[in-house]
Amino acid sequence: MSRFAHRSRRRVHAWRALLAGACLFGVGMGAQAASFSETQWRCRPNENGEWACGEVEAEAGPFPPVATAPIYKKPPARIEERRRGQIVPVGGQTVGQAELTWVPRQALPAETQETLAEWCDGAYQEFAWSEAALLSDPADAVIGMTADSASFVLGEDAVLEGAVLLEQGARRLFAEQANYDSRTRDLVLEGRVRMEEPGLLITGERASVDLEAGNAELSDARFVLYEGDYRGSADRFAREEGELRIQGAEFTRCAPGDNAWKMAAGRIVIPEDQSFGYARNARLEVKNVPIFWAPYLRFPVNDERQSGWLFPRVGFTGSNGLDAALPYYLNLAPDYDATITPRFMSERGLLLESELRHMSTRTRNVLGGAYIDKDDQYDGKLSFDEFENQIQAGLAPPAEFEAANRWLAQVGHRGDWFPGVTTEIDFAAVSDRDYFRDLGTDLGVTSRVQLDRTAQLAVRREGLDARLWVEDIQLLEDGLPEAYRRLPQLDMVWRERLGGTPLVVGYDLQYAMFDRDDAQVTGVDAITGSRAHFAPRVTLPLERGWGFFRAEAAYQYTRYDLDDVAPGADDRPERGLPTGIIDAGLRFERDTRFANTALLQTLEPRLYYLYIEDEAQDALPRFDTTELTFGHEQLFRANRFSGLDRIGDANQLTAALSSRLLSLSDGSELLSGTLGRIFYFDDREVTLDPTVTPSESDSASGWVTDLVMRLGSGFDLRALWVWDNPDSVRDQTVIQLGYRPDARRILNLAYRTRGDDIEQADLAFTWPVSSNLALIGRYFYDLEEQRTIETFGGFQYDDCCWRLRVVGRQFRRPFDVIDPNDTDTEAGVFFEILMKGLAGFDAGVNNILSNGIRGYRELESNGNGI
Repeated sequence: MSRFAHRSRRRVHAWRALLAGACLFGVGMGAQAASFSETQWRCRPNENGEWACGEVEAEAGPFPPVATAPIYKKPPARIEERRRGQIVPVGGQTVGQAELTWVPRQALPAETQETLAEWCDGAYQEFAWSEAALLSDPADAVIGMTADSASFVLGEDAVLEGAVLLEQGARRLFAEQANYDSRTRDLVLEGRVRMEEPGLLITGERASVDLEAGNAELSDARFVLYEGDYRGSADRFAREEGELRIQGAEFTRCAPGDNAWKMAAGRIVIPEDQSFGYARNARLEVKNVPIFWAPYLRFPVNDERQSGWLFPRVGFTGSNGLDAALPYYLNLAPDYDATITPRFMSERGLLLESELRHMSTRTRNVLGGAYIDKDDQYDGKLSFDEFENQIQAGLAPPAEFEAANRWLAQVGHRGDWFPGVTTEIDFAAVSDRDYFRDLGTDLGVTSRVQLDRTAQLAVRREGLDARLWVEDIQLLEDGLPEAYRRLPQLDMVWRERLGGTPLVVGYDLQYAMFDRDDAQVTGVDAITGSRAHFAPRVTLPLERGWGFFRAEAAYQYTRYDLDDVAPGADDRPERGLPTGIIDAGLRFERDTRFANTALLQTLEPRLYYLYIEDEAQDALPRFDTTELTFGHEQLFRANRFSGLDRIGDANQLTAALSSRLLSLSDGSELLSGTLGRIFYFDDREVTLDPTVTPSESDSASGWVTDLVMRLGSGFDLRALWVWDNPDSVRDQTVIQLGYRPDARRILNLAYRTRGDDIEQADLAFTWPVSSNLALIGRYFYDLEEQRTIETFGGFQYDDCCWRLRVVGRQFRRPFDVIDPNDTDTEAGVFFEILMKGLAGFDAGVNNILSNGIRGYRELESNGNGI
């Protein structure tokens, strides 16, 4: 929401820059006319045939009070050679495009064409201002003037005719004729008037300036704002009585001659020294057909945040129907603001969303929430369609559907109080498990199964890293016991070098209290209590260019204080585990060449020995511990479990060999590969649950092979194999092949297996079939279950003016975490219409693509990724 507000304000400021340019037009011409009338000018042709004019003092004797000066004319040949301000179309331009400096792609410089998006047919080319002109203030710069002819009457009239050019610093003005009346101090410019300033171009047929009153008017105006590539027109620009008044205004980002969309207003008024302007009869037109209209719009005209309506968001989905949101931004104070968004869904009802933000030099805070009274499509557990299907299938007795209230609450905080001292809060809660699936604006959260809510205080000073935090988890799936809460947990790590020796001493400390309120859990799952863990360590780290050696000795002591244990069980169990680690590696390097490319090849053998004493841990609770999936990361981990409730016994040696190919020209890594295996000298007795998983007696793990290749020209390959495991369930294969020559062309192929249960294939792509049209798709298939996990397909049409994306999607959402085969199939058509430079209507297409296509990034109109 805040990002949308920022963009909306930016568009207004761009429009304000145009209006400010019109004011500068009046000021600049005032300076020129005043100097012309106060003194006599003498003009002579120089050696290039151009007129050089300068001020001279008028002598009282020879000149009468009113005298007529002769008419000076350039040589005809010189006039034909160089017509100042004349527009000559080139490279297929029309006259209208040439007047607005829009150049077709084929006529642009080669370096400009390379940076221009494929779908853009051309670009505006601004005048190349000198650095001195850009740094100067036009009001103080010397005025230069040329014309085909000039005549003046001292004290009365002055006329410049034919290719009139006035230059003042970074400001140029062209006209066919300029007339100045010194008695009324009126300046009139006529015939193809054009003013240029950095970032701005204004053209018109006639301009007049009242230098006495400070008023100015430009009729039949057309303009270009180079920043943002906006163009527009107005029937009349006028600066009158301290107000800027614009009639018949239109603007768009489309190329000259293309009006796919435009914003129009019958009248715009901007008072001086005010924070707001207003527009009458404002409307958004698509192909000259109005689709949005407002009789009155109030908008900010300076950089200050202002309250007001933001651009609406409109979409359509099968479950929500018409989905329209109209945000209202509230600037409450310099350090906090709010956004309130009424959101109407024709199939559900009215949802009210709000967000309050506060920012200071030390903190950033967000408070948000949403509420819908009686969602017509949800009863608290089932959607209306699911409710009817259960009745029709005889799974539930006939009943009346009762709509449920739904809500969301959010609190965010980040504080930087002192160097190394921070605070953070991340809290979110929803009324039901399906809230994000049904009402969330980000489709990437449809597979979220829990909400982590945390608050923490962190201190990082020299060798100390400490964190005091609390955590609560809201599960968004049925069938799982309530998660443990940490109330609170203290983590502390300290390391310091011992005197002048290479030894490093320190400790790891953790204290945590675990609680849960779930009457349905029994046995070990019902245990609550606290856990204290302390591990002093001594480490000898040695590092050289040819290798490294690290030896570490530690003693890991853990003690519990438990409640709700089984009768006769120890409520204060403890565990002490001596631990030793030796980690050593060598680095060999050699220069080589491949395909005339200079490379550096490395060979890096590594041995990692881990010893942890075996101690029975079956009686300990399982507060936060799970068994980790075996893979590349497990080769060099000191514990095969997450958390501290289980610390695996170990007497093992990991042997691994890695090799890399580095480019000597830029240092980039072209290839890296690792082959490794763990050799066990003792059985592994510690398991997560001995009633489910017996001890392991294998003498070695499976082989782990990890290969990453960057093949050039956009190709990359990642392959991971875990094979020859004693237990074939742990065998894994992951192969990912990507081809991405540029941001528009992406092709991903992936194949995954794990044991005998998972075998999946994934194809995803976005690929242009023309400069404007690209196809989009994904096919994610479960080969084991022989069913589609997710598939979507569609197209994206782009030009420099607008974008249309249409995607049809079908995916399977797990309905029950306990039974992964219990899934719910969802389908829908999603679309996005974006009027580039303004706003658009989006149903979440970008989230579908960024989550489904690896490496996908949305592109700006110029083709650069954001």
